[in-house]
Amino acid sequence: MSVSADKPVTWVLERDVFSTACFDAMVEHIRGRELPLKIVRVVPFAHVIDGKAPQIEGPAVCYGSIGVAKVAADNGWQPGVFTDPNTFHYEAYRDALGDLILNADAVRLRMSEVSAFVAERRWTSFFIKPNDDAKAFAGAVMEADEFETWVSRMREIGYLDENDIDVVVSEPKPLGVEWRVIVVDGEIVESSIYKQWGRAMAERHRQPEVDAVVRAAHARFVPAPVYVIDVAQVGDDYKVIEYNTFNSAGLYACDVGRVVDAVTAYVERAYATTPA
Repeated sequence: MSVSADKPVTWVLERDVFSTACFDAMVEHIRGRELPLKIVRVVPFAHVIDGKAPQIEGPAVCYGSIGVAKVAADNGWQPGVFTDPNTFHYEAYRDALGDLILNADAVRLRMSEVSAFVAERRWTSFFIKPNDDAKAFAGAVMEADEFETWVSRMREIGYLDENDIDVVVSEPKPLGVEWRVIVVDGEIVESSIYKQWGRAMAERHRQPEVDAVVRAAHARFVPAPVYVIDVAQVGDDYKVIEYNTFNSAGLYACDVGRVVDAVTAYVERAYATTPA
């Protein structure tokens, strides 16, 4: 399906996903630039628009829950989201980044294998996250004796289904400050601290050492033309935690307007020569 190059970029924003401040700032900036804007609700778990899907001509960028990827695909919106299951999974970027990755010791397991694996190593706590970027749950440090209870509770509320999904598991690392960095077409656009010594504490901040790690990682592995990369301070060093799909990643204290402008400009360039 081709996209008309003479149409402006439409932004499709999902309600009630990210903070009100971020959503409002994005809406205000998009409207201020007089770009087409569609605001939708996506039905949880079904990943379909609640009501009639908007008609869009020209390129579109979706931003919201992981459900927007399916919404974009179902409606033929391009690029819709910047993601690829072949690149947005932990093993792909762990193998590519080598010494730049935080959890180089991570092991891929089925969810059902985790408890036995952890018990065998006598870990009292461990880090776990989905192997892919589908966000079945957020990566976190778990207490070993609470893991099975957590899994049961997540399934009871419908957040995890009965599928025996792939996860990656590693020993927890002592982290200092953690950054979220937005990369668009090879350029670092915005950077925000999101945690400081384990506590949520957002702050717009650029750190030369973080930028250096992001650039080194970009030279080895590029999951998409627009992506999010998280970096952590580990003692005196800096390591990549993971990559995330931009379209479903929180922006914390990033300048939302700068992010919207950079992504819009990239899409305009990318589709400038696309045949109608």
